[in-house]
Amino acid sequence: MSDSFLFALESHNHIVGDIERGVKLFERGGIEHMKDETFGYVADIPENGERRRVAVNFTADGRDVESFYCKKCSSHDPDAICCHVVAVILDIQGGVSGSKLTLGKSATASAVVNGDNTVKAVGSGSLDVFVFP
Repeated sequence: MSDSFLFALESHNHIVGDIERGVKLFERGGIEHMKDETFGYVADIPENGERRRVAVNFTADGRDVESFYCKKCSSHDPDAICCHVVAVILDIQGGVSGSKLTLGKSATASAVVNGDNTVKAVGSGSLDVFVFP
């Protein structure tokens, strides 16, 4: 998946299981999206004999979703990225890339704990313990 797709999903709430469902909707095909001056991107997704309308607007740098709307899912949780929004993001960004980073693989990273990356420093508690997103 593209870096910006992963970043968009990590920086927003999403409904459990909807990333996988969104990938399946995208892979099924038939999504039609167009650039819109007012809403960013507007798309129609075929699903169960109907067309679902979704609007997605990206930040200026294109790395994150600034706003989104799914006519079907907005009544369930208007703040969560649903499977329809996932499918549209994939369609706009050209699908799942051939990245070497995939589900099921692991990586190692290291960080030095200092005063800037503690729970206390980010205002999430009162302890001086390491925090990460």
